[in-house]
Amino acid sequence: MIFYNINIIFVRKTNNIFEMEKQIFDVILPVAPKDATNLELCIQKIRENTHPQKIVVIAGKQVQNLIQKLPEVEFCDENLLMENLTIDNMKRMIFEITGSDERSNWYFQQFLKMAYAYRCAHDYYLIWDSDTISLNDIRFWQNDNGKEKCLFSTHHHIHQPYFDTLETLFSGKVKKLTEISFIVEHMMINRNFMIELIRDIEINDQLPGTSFFEKILHAIKKEDIKYAGFSEFETYGNYVLNFYPDAYAIRNLRAYRQGAMAIDYSKLDDEVLNWIAKNYDTISFEEHGHNRIFGFLRKKGEYFVQRKTISFKHYQYVFSVMDNLAVWRHSRFPAFTKPAKFFKCFTGKPID
Repeated sequence: MIFYNINIIFVRKTNNIFEMEKQIFDVILPVAPKDATNLELCIQKIRENTHPQKIVVIAGKQVQNLIQKLPEVEFCDENLLMENLTIDNMKRMIFEITGSDERSNWYFQQFLKMAYAYRCAHDYYLIWDSDTISLNDIRFWQNDNGKEKCLFSTHHHIHQPYFDTLETLFSGKVKKLTEISFIVEHMMINRNFMIELIRDIEINDQLPGTSFFEKILHAIKKEDIKYAGFSEFETYGNYVLNFYPDAYAIRNLRAYRQGAMAIDYSKLDDEVLNWIAKNYDTISFEEHGHNRIFGFLRKKGEYFVQRKTISFKHYQYVFSVMDNLAVWRHSRFPAFTKPAKFFKCFTGKPID
């Protein structure tokens, strides 16, 4: 397998970078109903630190009134973004393939991010996860030897089913060309590249269906579709590397994904955010960070959060150790998985 040698750009806050950011773009946030009440801080920091033309929340009609109360935010009904792309159709299609509609919302949100390319009025739009807070000014273009390039942020985790689906979608014409992963909390999309990608999927007559989302669902192995069989970020990132390798460059952004594990969301005032921003550019509050073990540690760590006597990087280290230990424990001792037993093993007392 051949891998590209990709130049890595370390983005710093310089006047040169600030002056060069001339592209106009929208930010889109696909939002599930359960997450609609925690958008205010996310949107505030997007506006302060990424400087979009507008912010669009794509969500169900049941939260429209709540979204429209947010200042300078446009609401888009998720079931009206593209013809036939509705949550009911998604559930029906997945049920027909697997006998269950599990993960329907997860796939639906990915397809909404892709479909926005047909609605966007600019050349670019930024996909942003609604559980992620921007902490520092983040720019998305940089001059690379005289050529303006859009910037990809990256991760290290590789999930093979995503690339199995990628191979099927494009009949082997799109290859995995790098050892990095494009699955992060945001991605800047060139709408023309995305539309071309979608059309290339739709002309694959080896896959059932007519729309890109039907064909993607049929491209996923049946045993993978109930878990995680497709990634819009991996698909777009590798598509661009195959056909437009000079359009993007790779940058290292300091992202902390286990925010829910290490700190209570309600504690995020300006002082705490500035404290975290010294070590990280974004912090995410993913659902799996919530459990009783880490709740106990967060409670014990409130002294450091309030007084900030150590860096956030050092503060979160104990959570990372416990998280890695929990992963190791689960892999080595699968029967010993209940949080109460694990907690008592290290503290000598039951969870409150």
